[in-house]
Amino acid sequence: MICDVVGFEQFRLPDGSNYLAPTATPAPSVITPSGRVIQDTPDDCVVLDNAAIIARGGIMWRHKWCADEFHYMPPDWRDANWLPGQMEHRTSTITLHPDVMGQTFFDARPLFFIDNFVGARNFGHFIHDTIAYAAIFRRLRVEIPGLTPLLLPLPFPNQRQIFEALFELPMSACLLNTRPFIASRLYVPRRQTRLSGDIWNMAHRGLRDAAARLRDRWAGDIVPGPTKIYLHRTQDVAALQAQGLLHGRDFYNVAELCHRLADAGVVIFEPGKLPVNVIAPLLALASQVTAIHGAGLANLVFCAPGTNILEITSHGGAWGSLEAVATVLGLPFRSQRQPVPQAGQPPAIDVMEVLRAAAIPA
Repeated sequence: MICDVVGFEQFRLPDGSNYLAPTATPAPSVITPSGRVIQDTPDDCVVLDNAAIIARGGIMWRHKWCADEFHYMPPDWRDANWLPGQMEHRTSTITLHPDVMGQTFFDARPLFFIDNFVGARNFGHFIHDTIAYAAIFRRLRVEIPGLTPLLLPLPFPNQRQIFEALFELPMSACLLNTRPFIASRLYVPRRQTRLSGDIWNMAHRGLRDAAARLRDRWAGDIVPGPTKIYLHRTQDVAALQAQGLLHGRDFYNVAELCHRLADAGVVIFEPGKLPVNVIAPLLALASQVTAIHGAGLANLVFCAPGTNILEITSHGGAWGSLEAVATVLGLPFRSQRQPVPQAGQPPAIDVMEVLRAAAIPA
């Protein structure tokens, strides 16, 4: 089957009957410390009857196929070998493999599509790609009884608890998209986060609403104090070095940094090893949070507005996803690149510079 590769706007009918317009005008754009413009994302969505949820990504409807504007799909993925068919960029078509649907089933419930394509496996993407959909879902569910979230299974307990707190439903009430099927009626919001191109998009209201609800749920009336926190990430430095894999943000002297921070009274913990009801109150107390760039730093969503964030990156820098989240949430953000490794040496943190940036006595 040959389908046209289309975007969000091309899933709208001319009379607008399958389109739910945004509920508010976009919030003002914000600018990150590195100078990137982050635009707000509308909370509009299309309503598709008898849409096919395709194996390996995307939605097919009336011989139109779309993935890019519905879930995370950076430009270099558009020729990936796991796509459901052969892309033809000259004609903007895709030839779907004959077995792409496999053993399908039909679901008659009204379903709500959520972008957790990558967020299902990565906590950072879960925060900046997925949680902003909760505000749209709660609004629609008031008008559409029985509206059911459609998403991929969430493997981490903290993800599941955050999801249930924001969507106000148990995971058992969701349709977990583990195989292709036909949806009788599918509500598909515009992808809420698009972190590519010259100007990025992130749902300002949706993300801020989610962060406020999470703090209310687990941090209550906690008032930030002078507490400084370092979010640790376990690294088997010896094993990485032995395999020749010690590079990027895998620094050989992380232990030295941890010891110096601990001696200065900084609170250190690894968020991936603690439950959300412990992480959230700790971060709500913080005046400053320091961490190596990675999914663990996405826990900044629990920080109160005004909390200072210090991101440690490799000498090459890092994707600005967490800088974007922090900026939208009103968290002052700094990113500190580490020195270029000397020839033949593994990457190292400039511990003294990190301590100075964090205003911690050396």
